[in-house]
Amino acid sequence: MMHAPGRRTFDADTKEQARHSGRVVWQLLRQLRPYLKYVLAALGMVLISGASQGLGPWLIGRAIDEVIGSGDRSALALTMGGLAAVYLAGMLGTRFQIYFISRAGQNLLADLRSQVFQRIESLSLQYLESSQAGMLMSRLVNDIDALNSFFSQSLTQMIGAVFALLGIVVAMMALNWRLGLTVMAMLPVLWIVTNVFSRWARRAFRKTRETIGDVSADLEEELGGVKVAQAFNRTEMNVRRFAERNAANRDANVNANAVTSAFAPTMDVLSTLDMALVAAVGGSLALAGQVSVGVVVSFIQYVQNFFRPLQTVAQMWTLAQSAFAAAERVYDLLAVQPALLDQPGAKEAPRF
Repeated sequence: MMHAPGRRTFDADTKEQARHSGRVVWQLLRQLRPYLKYVLAALGMVLISGASQGLGPWLIGRAIDEVIGSGDRSALALTMGGLAAVYLAGMLGTRFQIYFISRAGQNLLADLRSQVFQRIESLSLQYLESSQAGMLMSRLVNDIDALNSFFSQSLTQMIGAVFALLGIVVAMMALNWRLGLTVMAMLPVLWIVTNVFSRWARRAFRKTRETIGDVSADLEEELGGVKVAQAFNRTEMNVRRFAERNAANRDANVNANAVTSAFAPTMDVLSTLDMALVAAVGGSLALAGQVSVGVVVSFIQYVQNFFRPLQTVAQMWTLAQSAFAAAERVYDLLAVQPALLDQPGAKEAPRF
């Protein structure tokens, strides 16, 4: 049964879909199982990329403390060559990580498209007559396209950033645990900010999926009946109705973009505050002779490397809300059962 879009219906659907978001993620992971080899290969590349994020600043600090001060040019050249090798390995790891995750994601999306099409073909005439063809097309095209963007872009960046973050945390704690804890002092604030933005983004992107579905359904209906509309002189009324739905879709997308665009500057402010905190604490420890200048420089570099993957994870998670909203709509359609089903043990009919 189709419901006219309205605030009460949308709010009720939002609460219901939020309860099922974990189920949707689990369903997506289950569909990735046939392509586990690509996922494992991507994780191997992610480990290489994450290790490079942790080793780079450590080599810079070592060069400042042990090599530059001694004036040993050969040791400096060797250290810089190692630094170049570390970052080259990280670059290659990132490149192949994107390839393997995209390979798995595209296979999953191809399976989903086939499943959605087969389910539409198997549904009863009663269901198809009560559903707008444009809404069904929106599930097959717009929602799958949102998932495509997630698997081809957001997911690879999120996974890479998570493992890069782990590598950075391990390297920081091994180098100096007090400065490492100083860098991570901003995590509670970051968690609160990310949680707030994620909730806003989930509601905003669910609204965009609803409104683009309305636009697709209205467009399919009006184009299919344009001759009738002209015959009964209803074209101006149809244009006004389409303009209203198109404006609603525009406003929903502007609102979603406003949420995501406000997130990056907020993260930049937190990163700057954390860098100032590390500089103050590290400078005090250096003046007291408890750490070297190279260690302080390494940790200033670590702050930048620490917030970069954090910002990527948080921002991609915010954008992933669009994919989750789309996946919920796709799986809702796949959950619809045909009105007529074969009895258990039914025999295959011969060809007529």
